[in-house]
Amino acid sequence: MPLTLLDCADHIEHTLSGPLSMPSVLELANQAGEHLVGMHQWMFLRRPPVRLATRASITLTGSTWTESSLALVETSAYASYTFLQGDEVEITAGTGANLGHYKLASKANNNGVVLETSIGSAADGNSDITGTLTLWGVALPSDFGNILELTSGDGLQNYVQLTTMDEIARLRSDTVSTSGTLYRAAISYGQALAGGAPVPRLELWPQPPSADPNGILLNYRAGWVEPTSDSVQFNLPRYVESLYIALLRAFARGYEEEDEGTLSQRLAEIEFGAVMAGAKRRDGGVQRSYGAMSGGWRGVRSGASITDRDYPLGGPS
Repeated sequence: MPLTLLDCADHIEHTLSGPLSMPSVLELANQAGEHLVGMHQWMFLRRPPVRLATRASITLTGSTWTESSLALVETSAYASYTFLQGDEVEITAGTGANLGHYKLASKANNNGVVLETSIGSAADGNSDITGTLTLWGVALPSDFGNILELTSGDGLQNYVQLTTMDEIARLRSDTVSTSGTLYRAAISYGQALAGGAPVPRLELWPQPPSADPNGILLNYRAGWVEPTSDSVQFNLPRYVESLYIALLRAFARGYEEEDEGTLSQRLAEIEFGAVMAGAKRRDGGVQRSYGAMSGGWRGVRSGASITDRDYPLGGPS
């Protein structure tokens, strides 16, 4: 049977010869899981390609500001808007409004959004606020861990080149507009005002000209998915469970003995031990062949026909 939090509690109690005092079983299970997914580039964490939706910018022409709720309201302006942590609105005009960029806290409904900070109490009740939601960010899968490859979306109309956030910021600050189909992209993290784990998002330049549900195709490796109840089964293959249990027990003993050096030593022993080696062999053996080497030298076979003259060199043996 796949592991659950109830199983974790049993393993912790067994290695400690008693129940865990601090932290909770859930917290310990998640720490062991995060450590596991970061130990190796596991094949079992590769997910099928997913299509990412790009979002078009939204122009505000007559929004009303409500100071008490930090709400910016305009009928139907936000009907197609999907909130993503890290989104911003630029206030460009409005009676009593302090012009500038403001982070969004949430989407209230199809007619409004809530900001993290005030645009100015003098703008309260005024309905001439104008601005733009430039929606650079793209939502990633909820189990996203890291990018393997970004390619064009539906119809091969978009091309994506990964770069740094520094380069993205430089490009966005350039006043020269572009209408090309080559996107630059980088990962950033949107942080909620109320706290909590930051949410990864794919930052694009330039701004997509229109909303496209199939704008970008992402190949990715998943991260650790936290269990939501005691009976939810962990998303781990059987051949990794013994490694996970070893990590879980190591974390439990490390906390209980309050010795960081001992915990680090145990984790190092596991990482370079037989259980880890066995899990890696099994994981890496899922697909042993990746076909002939691509992108390499191509030659002409002597005496070949016209249709058989151009052939690729096979991969190294």
